[in-house]
Amino acid sequence: MKDQGIDDYDPEGDAPPSNLVGILRRAEHDIRDNSAVSGVSQDINSAYLQRFAIGDDVLRAKISVATDATLARALERLELNLFAESDDWTRRGLGYNNALFMAAELLLLGKSELAPLLLVEEPEAHLHPQLQTRIMDLLRDKAQGPQEGGRAPVQVILTTHAPTLPRLRPSSA
Repeated sequence: MKDQGIDDYDPEGDAPPSNLVGILRRAEHDIRDNSAVSGVSQDINSAYLQRFAIGDDVLRAKISVATDATLARALERLELNLFAESDDWTRRGLGYNNALFMAAELLLLGKSELAPLLLVEEPEAHLHPQLQTRIMDLLRDKAQGPQEGGRAPVQVILTTHAPTLPRLRPSSA
């Protein structure tokens, strides 16, 4: 991701940016140049903010996505959403959102150079019983085997009130 912080947007060129910061700067440029957005900005400035001026201190507003196009700002703007097989956006319950969050954390931990540790409080919360089992299977797999690049397995510590969840410890049989 470090390379994504390079600003490769050239407002004079035709080549589209390929890095996140460049893409964000390009989006910022295109949004500001949009006639509806620039019209609203002009209306706010002329009809309202101009009246607040004291002497030479004139207030001006800009509508923007991220005026400071940095990698941190680009990453703050990204969202991770669930979609159906058909690629249509779908509303899912809190349990699916919890599963999505755990998947994102496991991805991050699986690439960690440090000893990865996942603390989960009630991973079964708001999940259908079949999905509870699948979540526990995934946590077991990540805790037992080496991760990508031979990194250490993720140490999983969880608390639960569910008596029916399979145990994370490998069976001795």
